Amino acid sequence: MKCQATYLIQILSAKAKMTDEQAFRCARFLKFNQHELDYFMDLVRVDRVSDPEMIKYFNEKLKNKSSEMSQIKSRIASDTIDSSLYTQLQYFSKWEPSIIHLATSCKSLQNPTEISKRLSISEDQVYETLNFLLDQNLVTKSPSGNYLHNGKSLHLGKDELLHPIFQKARRELGIQKLNESRSEFDLRFSSAFTTSKKHQADFRERLLHLIDNFHKELSETESQEVTMLIVDFFQIS
Repeated sequence: MKCQATYLIQILSAKAKMTDEQAFRCARFLKFNQHELDYFMDLVRVDRVSDPEMIKYFNEKLKNKSSEMSQIKSRIASDTIDSSLYTQLQYFSKWEPSIIHLATSCKSLQNPTEISKRLSISEDQVYETLNFLLDQNLVTKSPSGNYLHNGKSLHLGKDELLHPIFQKARRELGIQKLNESRSEFDLRFSSAFTTSKKHQADFRERLLHLIDNFHKELSETESQEVTMLIVDFFQIS
């Protein structure tokens, strides 16, 4: 931060104010992401403001940023699909299109026959879905006939019309796998519990951080296996 330790102690004791430059260097040292950096810089600025209207402005800004970052779609880098409802229905109303799309990122699953075997879906359905993905520029076709993932990752926000349908479709796949022969690799867990409101909010935030870090790590690994993770965390009311 390029300041004396004694001055930092004064800042933490609310006896001194942090400058923008010090805040920026602190955030970089702590490896804040862009959202965290923006939020932290506004926190530092509002701490130095005395005008009530400006304090109100910054507090509202911070509240909006906090609300935005409480949503998964704000944490995961993703692309959007064609805005037409028909196209969205084709991709998000069933579990198969998104999983077939994902499968094409694995070298062993870029052939329609292999996708059909692995996902237990008819080859006709696989070809139909792959042609749709081609039309949407979500995959490309190689001269050898393989279908290659183009790197786009699609995410549907919970405020989207089709979000409940898509989530139900994904869970149908989970139930289907639960009814089939079970693998020792699979993890199955559910828990209902009581806790304080503070712990409930803290636990939700920890789950968001876990999902955030999980997706960052995925971008650095080689695609070899198609795997499903389903997370449900909600108040029973």
